[in-house]
Parts: sequence; C-alpha cells; structure tokens
Amino acid sequence: MKFIKSADDFRQIYRKNTRIEGKFFALLVSLSLPKAESTIGVVASKKIGKAVVRNRVKRRVKSFLRENWQIIPERCALVIISLETAGAASWQEITEDLANLINRIDHR
Repeated sequence: MKFIKSADDFRQIYRKNTRIEGKFFALLVSLSLPKAESTIGVVASKKIGKAVVRNRVKRRVKSFLRENWQIIPERCALVIISLETAGAASWQEITEDLANLINRIDHR
C-alpha cells in the first residue's frame, strides 16, 4: 500500500473511476492498475473545516488504512474524499464507514 502525493496520480484516478458514497466519505476506485501495489490518496476540502479539522480527518483515515491494510483489494487505486460531515465524526464512526465502503468495492 502506497499513499498518493502527486497531482498527476490524483488526476489519473479522477478520470477513470467508480464512485462509492458513504455517510462521511466517498471513494473513487480504479481497479485496473498495472502495478501490484495498491495506491491510496486522501482528500479533505475546506468545506470540512479549518486546517486542524482537515488534518485530523486525514490522519484518522491514514491510521485506519495502516491498521486495516489487508482489507484493501490488490491492484486498485483509491481516492478517499472526506465529505462535510467527516469533520464532526468520531473515530468509531469513521472506521465503520470506511470499512463498509472498502467492503463494497469487491461487490462491484
């Protein structure tokens, strides 16, 4: 699992994707990666709140992904978009929503 940092990688996933929405997050999924390793990007817009809130949401998402890397399908690219409601979500709500979204990837 590798985290995406470059704008080009984000653009590539934004172009070819399937969108899955949850209560706090939306996933953009691209399942046709030539690389064996999954790549993941986390996005939090200013709609969520100030920098402290946005960074907290991104840290929580990355922490969840590091702890649960085994549930992420191989050879996929994910962009996790934080919705406006994510800023007020608890750790338990974030983990439940992300787990449900990632489990729905396999059923597409």
